[in-house]
Amino acid sequence: MKMKKRLTRKYIDLETFEQLFKEFLSIPTWTKKKYAARDAFYEYLESRMITSIRIKRYSKYNYCTYTHSFTILRVPLAVKGKLYPLRGELVLIRCSSFAGAWTQYVNEVYLLDQAIEESDQLRLQQLFGDYYIKSERL
Repeated sequence: MKMKKRLTRKYIDLETFEQLFKEFLSIPTWTKKKYAARDAFYEYLESRMITSIRIKRYSKYNYCTYTHSFTILRVPLAVKGKLYPLRGELVLIRCSSFAGAWTQYVNEVYLLDQAIEESDQLRLQQLFGDYYIKSERL
């Protein structure tokens, strides 16, 4: 008899995300230091990613505007696809892109374990400017 393995959910810590992302953005040129900051940021994100969704840049299902932008929202109950198991959960969605024969866009999804208040949204807007996209779905 096969036993189903229970998956433990990996939650992202918003403070750690802020710290690593701020450090990465604060370095203006691509030096060894910026590459190291990027690698630390990506390593943390990869260890916490729930799923990724390949999307078209101007799709109505794209929650972000450009690479490294992010938003925080509660997944709608009517959603289908890869977000279906996360209905009703609070998630951080970060936009990523990579080049190949044509540019590919990906929404990376991370679970948040804390509620987001209006003051948190204002703080994120002040810290990250256009990188943070305010969502009404909280």
